[in-house]
Amino acid sequence: HASDESAGAAFAEQFCLERFRAQFPHAEGQPLLVGLDFEWKPDRKPGDNNPIALMQLACWDTAFILRTTDSSAMPAWLSEFLESGDDFIKVTASFDVADRHKLLSSFGWDFDEKANASSFVDIAELAVERNIPYGMLKMAKFFNVPMLKLKAVGSSNWAREAGLTPQQRTYAADDAFFQLYLLGKLLEQRLPESAVLKQCLKSWHITQEAMEKCKRQVDNSAYRRCFFELREVVHHAVDVLSKALGSGGCTNINDLNRFKSVQKTVTAMQRTSPISLNAQFLRQNSDIFVIFHRDGQMRVRLRQPDESDDEDAEEAPCPEDISPEESAKLVAEVQELLVKYEPPVEKRRTVLHRNIPEAFWVPARAILTRQQTARLELCLKECSDSVESSYDAEDGILLRLV
Repeated sequence: HASDESAGAAFAEQFCLERFRAQFPHAEGQPLLVGLDFEWKPDRKPGDNNPIALMQLACWDTAFILRTTDSSAMPAWLSEFLESGDDFIKVTASFDVADRHKLLSSFGWDFDEKANASSFVDIAELAVERNIPYGMLKMAKFFNVPMLKLKAVGSSNWAREAGLTPQQRTYAADDAFFQLYLLGKLLEQRLPESAVLKQCLKSWHITQEAMEKCKRQVDNSAYRRCFFELREVVHHAVDVLSKALGSGGCTNINDLNRFKSVQKTVTAMQRTSPISLNAQFLRQNSDIFVIFHRDGQMRVRLRQPDESDDEDAEEAPCPEDISPEESAKLVAEVQELLVKYEPPVEKRRTVLHRNIPEAFWVPARAILTRQQTARLELCLKECSDSVESSYDAEDGILLRLV
């Protein structure tokens, strides 16, 4: 943390010209390249301006992660580094978009007044000049550089009181390191003309072999596995909750996140993968979920097959198509389903202070298909002294035992 007295000494030990030139004898007179990046709690609403919560600095073999939560002033050793000359080249990405403004609002550090501008190099600007995608991940893909950069981690809370998660630490270190690594790739793509960038490329070539050893092949197989497992769990939860009386055939994210199997699954997964159940997850699974708004609240329901496009879809039954025997059989089956039906634990009605619990209404969709419901309506119109039906604007056909 920035408030730790040992932080400055730890940084100086790893990010010093003496160590750089001792490890690379040909580096005499060359600048030390340092990847520099910042993170903060996401500004989600207009007017939000959350302060910088994390600074990441990386050289050829070390990533230094510094938390700055609850810090209104920058440590002297850090401002001294940022204000240093061309011996230390600070490699940034899209620095002018937000970083320089955040440094001013978070610590009162004004880039225009204090920085040596020639010691800052922005890889996003270099990419634009070379007609290369300037986003970090797109840039990495362009150069066929393995980089795992999950959006869910990048947009997470970097100021969390419990400390950074393993995924956040990895993400932060990768950002600073790959800014440094991609700098050389960009300069190789089109050789620089300025003296500073020529020196940068020479320093990069000197440390390239060491940086290559720091890279490792990564993939998102663990995330993919968790994604599809959670998809199945959430599908079951939506199915159960949307069948409950009063649900209107849908549910919402809050109820889903309180659903026991969802809670258990997400908690277990987050130990190894940055996954969560939110609107983005539901939209990514739009093939099985439908998201809509009702009464100012986002709702979700299962996507139903379009029966009008189904060549095998059954036509609505006519009264003469159902024999008395078939009618009696269907009503008997419905009686059995009503007896067995149990609403979700979260939606169960209490029977305290009642000697005999009254029969409760059950949405027909919870126990029957659409075709079965249509047939049952005809059966009940004819005669039934054991099953009662009703209609609700939100829940549709309701059934209960008489």
